[in-house]
Amino acid sequence: MVRSVVRLPQSDWGDRRDDSRPPPDGGHRGRRLLRQGPNHPCLARIGHRPYRRLLSRKFAARCAGSQNRHGALGGGLRTGFWCRDGLRRFQLVKKQARFLATCACIPAGIFLGYLDPESANGLARCLLEPRMPVYRSKEASASEPTHKPTMNLTKQPQRGRWKSACAAAIGLAGLIAGTTAGQAASATFDFTADPTAAGSGFIIGGNNETPWVSSGGNPGGFLAITYPIGSQYTGVVFPDIDSGKVVTAFKFECDLRIGNSTGDRAADGFSISFARGNDPVLANLPDSISSQGLFAGGIAEGGATTGIAIDFDTWSGNTLPDGGDIEGIIVRVDNKTILRQPLPTRHGACGDNTSLQTGPRDIAYWPDGDPKAPESWKTLCWQRFVVELDNTGKLTVIFKGRTLLDKAQTAYFPSVGRLVLAGRTGGANEHTHIDNIKLTTESITDATPPTVPTALAGSAVHPRRVKLTWTAATDDSGRAAYEIERNGEVLGSLINATSFAETVKPGSTTKYRIRAIDPALNRSGFTAEVSVTTPQEVLTRTQGVLKWEAYTGIGGTAIDALTGDAKYPDNADEVRVIGRAEGPTGYGDNYGARISGFLTPSETADYVFFLSADDNAQLFLSTDDKPANAKLIATEPQWNGERQWVLRDRRDPDLPENRSDKFAGTEWPGGNTIRLTSGRNYWVSLIYKEGGGGDNGAFTWKKATDPDPANGSAALSGNVLGADIDPNQGKPSILNHPVSANVNLGASVTFSTKAIGSLPLSYQWQRNGVNIAGATSANYTVASASQSTYGSYTVVVSNDEGSSTSSTANLIVNGLPSVLFIHSTAGPNDSDRAIVNRLGSQGWQVVTVGASPSQTSDATGKSLIMISSTVSSAEVGDKFKDAAVPVMFWEPANEDNFDTTDRANDADNVTRGNAGGQTQINIVKADHPLAAGFKAGLLSNVNAATDISWGVPGPAATIIATIADDATRAAIYVYEKGAKLFDASIKAPAIRLYFGMLDNTFANLNADGLKLFDAAVLYAAGGPPTIPSSTEYGIGLNFGAEEANGNNKGTLAAADVAGVASVAQANWNNLKTATGSATTGIVADVKGTAQPTSVTVSWRSGNTWASTGRGEENNKFTGNNLKLTTGYLDTGNATTTTVSIASIPAKLTEGGYDVYVYALG
Repeated sequence: MVRSVVRLPQSDWGDRRDDSRPPPDGGHRGRRLLRQGPNHPCLARIGHRPYRRLLSRKFAARCAGSQNRHGALGGGLRTGFWCRDGLRRFQLVKKQARFLATCACIPAGIFLGYLDPESANGLARCLLEPRMPVYRSKEASASEPTHKPTMNLTKQPQRGRWKSACAAAIGLAGLIAGTTAGQAASATFDFTADPTAAGSGFIIGGNNETPWVSSGGNPGGFLAITYPIGSQYTGVVFPDIDSGKVVTAFKFECDLRIGNSTGDRAADGFSISFARGNDPVLANLPDSISSQGLFAGGIAEGGATTGIAIDFDTWSGNTLPDGGDIEGIIVRVDNKTILRQPLPTRHGACGDNTSLQTGPRDIAYWPDGDPKAPESWKTLCWQRFVVELDNTGKLTVIFKGRTLLDKAQTAYFPSVGRLVLAGRTGGANEHTHIDNIKLTTESITDATPPTVPTALAGSAVHPRRVKLTWTAATDDSGRAAYEIERNGEVLGSLINATSFAETVKPGSTTKYRIRAIDPALNRSGFTAEVSVTTPQEVLTRTQGVLKWEAYTGIGGTAIDALTGDAKYPDNADEVRVIGRAEGPTGYGDNYGARISGFLTPSETADYVFFLSADDNAQLFLSTDDKPANAKLIATEPQWNGERQWVLRDRRDPDLPENRSDKFAGTEWPGGNTIRLTSGRNYWVSLIYKEGGGGDNGAFTWKKATDPDPANGSAALSGNVLGADIDPNQGKPSILNHPVSANVNLGASVTFSTKAIGSLPLSYQWQRNGVNIAGATSANYTVASASQSTYGSYTVVVSNDEGSSTSSTANLIVNGLPSVLFIHSTAGPNDSDRAIVNRLGSQGWQVVTVGASPSQTSDATGKSLIMISSTVSSAEVGDKFKDAAVPVMFWEPANEDNFDTTDRANDADNVTRGNAGGQTQINIVKADHPLAAGFKAGLLSNVNAATDISWGVPGPAATIIATIADDATRAAIYVYEKGAKLFDASIKAPAIRLYFGMLDNTFANLNADGLKLFDAAVLYAAGGPPTIPSSTEYGIGLNFGAEEANGNNKGTLAAADVAGVASVAQANWNNLKTATGSATTGIVADVKGTAQPTSVTVSWRSGNTWASTGRGEENNKFTGNNLKLTTGYLDTGNATTTTVSIASIPAKLTEGGYDVYVYALG
């Protein structure tokens, strides 16, 4: 209990010594209060209990107050109040004290005392607001549109002299009692005045020479974060309107104007952040805002790494610390993403809330237009953007009137903070303008610390990990976080939980204490100290793994920065076990890493090594198993994307440094020829350095005589890898990934994985990215492959230290009509996924594959090849040019690949291109099925202005639709099978259909647009997906034998006759008691689906087993050689067995199917 006794000052209406004078117009209210007793509105609202004593009429009159703020002090109250009226003491319970803050008036002559913090907190809020400097904005009047102060702070007027005095006293009571008092500040920034001027309070960094424009805003001036100028960066730190106070809540509002990029897809982005006071961007101003390297991912659009960051990104391809970005808005809290909201429509209309831009692109203005002239933004409008964080950490985000987050609970904990804006251009640049910023914050003053946490305990999870647990502290705010002290040093991060774990060194002793911290940053005392000692590591040589070590807090991109650091190589900050020669992506910035272990070739041969990394990297290989004999065999001279094994970008085009057979600086004794011996161990090490932005590091190999690995193909894995590790520590490492399978309809298939890491491990299987209910073991079996079970399967393996996701295994079901969908090597975007989902809903089995690893053979057996516009011409090449499978695509550059436009005289915006800001297409051949029944003329096919790609095909093509404003530019056209392509010497091996879209157009198609798309799919594929009738297949029988001990051999003696080397016996039923005949029909494999038949078997045996397996192992045979095994009869130790078969359909022999019957044993 905190005790305070504070005397409130005199009011205007009476001396405290003269209790006979009621307040003006107050006496009758006091009498009403006494007369109504517990039924009085004030008392009823606070749950007042029956009076134990009544207030005097004089006191009640004085405490009644004004009509709209009644007083309520009565019996049954438990916190002390004194009144001059006879110095009577009245008790006040907590609930009533809190209500007093909103219902009661506190007249002169009352003293406050014995207030517990919670009750005092409520009273302090009662009338504190009028006396505090509460800032609010002055809105520009309509009559003065040009007079807009850059920043205007005004105090709210006080509500009356006695009320101010009351507020002052209660506020003082709150402070003395150590209680919370809310304060608000608000500021507008309308950029009429120059924020770059001295004394403005703004700190602006970057190479943008004119971040402020005096006119063209909404209205008046505005802040130009970027113009459509390449390689531009602007960072802005706003004045601290809270003067260093802790901010518990805020609301940010502004007007945004975005767009009119010089190319279709701007490689730009910007961020709006409320950064904590200790954020790296604020740590060393102005230098820390002068470049974008300190933002998340090393990019301006990544936002601050602390506090609340809203990222506006027009390019998907960069990597944030916890994953990739998207075209759209990303919301991040303390460097963790809580929302990825795609905005797929490029250059949408002003109010199109599916578009990041605020107006269409003016293609005609570029390339000769002035990027700073007002004409360059004439097609754009201003749109409102709002971010609001409340006192409980709930976050709301609204853009263009669309609520992206609605009071989403976050782990945000209050702190000192400032507003930070940042933006940059990176190609096909666009405008980013901001105006009319209004920032309203709530800050607190609170002197009461939380209680000390209790029951602190520590344990060693394994040699490299320590875990602490404790019992929560309490605080009058209802919220508390925790600081950890390790060996006398307080760690920088707050913990919003009652447990904490970290990596330590084996065989070490670490001392810990913790303390609680409340929203006002008051701290409790420390707990008693606990010591945790970890055991020494016991390492085991393990095949199929390598060791990954991270060294954090090292800036720059140079390898020397890593190897010259005192931590390298023996004192890594984190050690993991990895199941392939590839480090994690999205780990962070400013770190170095090493992947090390042993390689054990299974074949003596010459080998070529490839590495790919971001940023600089070096690959070493020892001539034996000793690190001391390691030789440099390849490097990454700058940076590259994940698994870019053969890309020449940022590498010597003639002698690429990242491959060992070309690297001019090799130290290998044999030069660029590396010969390795089967079964021998060779120590290997890849070290790479990450500065900012994306991060990756991996290597692979091939035999010198094998083809080069495709970009995007997996890093080296398998038992050729090995390392000395403790398999029971660290986050999960997946050693065996699930393997793709092709099976027949109805067949069963099992996906398996093997992982190591600190125990226990948990598993969650996913199909197409969605969790499968109950699929929580290391293996997952699809009992019957069908339309509802085909797709992509992954497994997420988790433990207390983290999680790992396996590679994707595709389940392809033979017999289902299939579409091969080629997406970007980096992965499908949101429109790609939407297309895949639509195809699946219409009965198509969609097999997805990245562009670089795709092979011509992937098209075998497919009804249609579909190529996304996220695939570049270089990625797809000529892989499918000659495929005798229909192709549907919509990337203009790929028109060259398929010779549908003038490849020899290719020119962007001449032979092919993109029209932005389109709302219609022009149907020119209404009688064609591709017109989907629409009449000739203009057709609105999209919900809002969007991109429609086009081409100028050759004379043999049939044009169905053109873009709305140019009849020479075809938006939908088709070459029929056998038709001459643009190069008349080449005939189309199958349908080649172009459908005008771009990366994100599909999400913007309206019902008519989708009807056109569906018609294109059906026409190209030759009709709707149809599952063949199961009656065209027959039945086969195959009986095998057990060994004398009852175990199944697994291999039939007559395999040479049957042509089946082995039998996978499954689904066994115990029929030991069955003697005589089995009248239940043998189960047939009907095109992969188990179905009963009329076939029966009779036998005579003393020990009989049988199965109803579907015999999927024989379905690899085709045509007249198809052998379908559906039943097994094992005689065990029986000496005599008689088998007869009845009711075999005649169609078996008529159709030429082979039937084998074996009764062995």
